[in-house]
Amino acid sequence: MTPLGIGPTGGGDGLDQLVEAIDGLVRRSRESVRSFRNAQEAMLRLQVSDGPGQGDHLSKEHSLLMDTLEENVPDMIYFKDTQSRFIHISRAHARMFNLKDATDAIGKTDFDFFGEEHARAAFEDEQEIIRTGEPIVNKEEREVWPDRPDTWVLTTKMPLRDHQGAVVGTFGISRDITERKRAEELSRKTEERYRLLFNSINDAAFVYGLTPDGRPGRITEVNEIACERLGYTRDELLQMSPLDLEAPEGAPIALKMMAQLKAETHAVWEGIHLHKTGLRIPVEISNHLFAMAGEPAVLCTVRDITGRKELEENLERERTLLVTLIDNLPDYVSVKDTESRVLITNTANARVMGLEKAQQAVGRTDLDFFPGPEAERYLADERAVIRTGTALINREEESTDRLGNARWTLTTKVPLRNAQGRVMGVVCTGRDIT
Repeated sequence: MTPLGIGPTGGGDGLDQLVEAIDGLVRRSRESVRSFRNAQEAMLRLQVSDGPGQGDHLSKEHSLLMDTLEENVPDMIYFKDTQSRFIHISRAHARMFNLKDATDAIGKTDFDFFGEEHARAAFEDEQEIIRTGEPIVNKEEREVWPDRPDTWVLTTKMPLRDHQGAVVGTFGISRDITERKRAEELSRKTEERYRLLFNSINDAAFVYGLTPDGRPGRITEVNEIACERLGYTRDELLQMSPLDLEAPEGAPIALKMMAQLKAETHAVWEGIHLHKTGLRIPVEISNHLFAMAGEPAVLCTVRDITGRKELEENLERERTLLVTLIDNLPDYVSVKDTESRVLITNTANARVMGLEKAQQAVGRTDLDFFPGPEAERYLADERAVIRTGTALINREEESTDRLGNARWTLTTKVPLRNAQGRVMGVVCTGRDIT
């Protein structure tokens, strides 16, 4: 007979199968109720008195302490039976579930509140605790809700045991760490953007700290360009100081510039860095002092100026050749700006001006060397060339030298243009044809 008083017919027909199904349903229901009650009793024993004879006073006192704890602790406290049904939750947990009363959760499971993903994971964790008796401590869980954004909690779950030590459920405490996780996510994204920017710099870049006496400390961050240009791995560079990259003659300069960096928070200088192979690399070093986690740190960008140095050397060599050529010409040669002030002149022209050295003419005009009317004529010609951009070619000009002797000069004046074609001055040449 089933608990409902229905017995099998013995005919093996569908009615017998229905009777058996009803019998199984009732049996499982009783087991479920028994499990639920056992867990409730075990939970209540967490508030036991100190022993027989203590009476209701201690029991009420413990209950009051438990209620006070649950009322004021912001963490979520909960108890469940072996089927992961809630038998008790704290007020904070009820608020999280948007329940008016904590008792409204009794008999429900995580599947009634959370999305399938989190509810399933929590259920499996609790069943593992019930099976093994082993707790789960400080596990970060992502709570997926069906009607609101995900939240994060730090959870500890323990086995709930009866007076004989048998596991009859679980109890746990969860702390909301959503804001912390959001801050961590923001920090992670910020760091990703920083690293992307840091590694997108075309120059070698380092971050390093300072020692108590203000010297460069160990490198704490480095970009990929620095590794490629210096031939070191990232790990190798993180064991070094910027001074380890300096050529021997550059270290004193670097230490001197650190004083300027400390005073002005920015310092730029040129130096030589050594490749891992010993190759010398001309560099421009730019340092910016800033605070990182409350400590002084330096962002250092290092630009390879090998090409610039080679260009400067080539220009200087060409300039030297040009000046040597000009200076040894018998003709009068000078280069002037738009105000007709001498920028360059040669020895032959300096002698006509009555000077011992060509350098003495720099920054001066013909008004400083020739009679007024004659000098004004020269200046007028130069202004016309600069204004119109039209050259004056092979004009024969009569003048008087410093001793009063007449002389004739074949003069050419052409506009001096920059790379964009703008007139920046005038180049003057003269040949004595007296």
